[in-house]
Amino acid sequence: MIPYKVQFLIVIVVGCLALDSFAQTIAPSQVEQQRQLDSVKPRFKTGEIPIASPTTDGDDDLGKQVLLRRQAERYKMFQVYADGMVVNTDNVFLTRNVTRGEVYYVGSFSASMTPKIKNTFGDFTAQIYAREQIFRYDFLSVLDFNTLAGGVQLTQVFNDAMGLNVYTGYSHSRFTSENTAIEFYREHDLNYGMYIPYQIAPGHLAYLGGQFDYHASYPSKTTDDRCDYAAFFGYSVNITRQLLAQLTYRYTFTENLDQFREDHNQVVGGSFNWNFTPYTSLKGFTSFTANDSTLVAGDYNVFNVGGSLALNVKF
Repeated sequence: MIPYKVQFLIVIVVGCLALDSFAQTIAPSQVEQQRQLDSVKPRFKTGEIPIASPTTDGDDDLGKQVLLRRQAERYKMFQVYADGMVVNTDNVFLTRNVTRGEVYYVGSFSASMTPKIKNTFGDFTAQIYAREQIFRYDFLSVLDFNTLAGGVQLTQVFNDAMGLNVYTGYSHSRFTSENTAIEFYREHDLNYGMYIPYQIAPGHLAYLGGQFDYHASYPSKTTDDRCDYAAFFGYSVNITRQLLAQLTYRYTFTENLDQFREDHNQVVGGSFNWNFTPYTSLKGFTSFTANDSTLVAGDYNVFNVGGSLALNVKF
């Protein structure tokens, strides 16, 4: 008969192997779902795009007064943000052949501090932030997980170069299972990018840019270290002072560094954002993602649609 101590040791080893296999199975889809939500976030918010009509000879002074009043508004360095989001997806596992629909809830809370320094070129900002998210699935509760992230983002705006925004940043994210409270994935992200906004007409703003990311992950066998090379385009329309519509497109070429795998990822998204009070907003959004990979198991298409209610306080 096997001694109890040996039996206990066998149970521990088998349990660890099962947990490791479970993490390798679900981590890629969970991590990718969180990235998809980030990739379709609008770059501009309601109120950031001027919507006043072009001035005529009779209202030049009024236009100047509006601009001076906006410039005189006190800059608010601190921000607290919280939202609740419901997403309906048609491919929760992000696979090509076997797809399953699911509804899941995402709760987010974040806080940030963004000092701004004016210089010869324009405005320089240094944002420090922390964010916590919970993902809860309707039927597949085994996939429930939490994320905790923090980082810093440095941005320089060049006023004499068409408002060119150049930025770099670092973030660290930690993923834990809701059922076991055990960490199954961790990632470091170092990014660099730039974009140029262009106001086509009053209330209409387009932007074009690119971004490079280096991701170092643990455990590496779950999702290998990789480099992302992305190009993105967006178009925003202030329908009213409280209602903003946006369309975004993002193409990303991903090079995995620990195995021979390359991915071509395309995301198209659209959203409506309604600020019905100075601090609260209601958002509806949809996105379609197509991923083409040299690894057959990495090919997938997914369609998402959802909505959120958000609280945003700056001071």
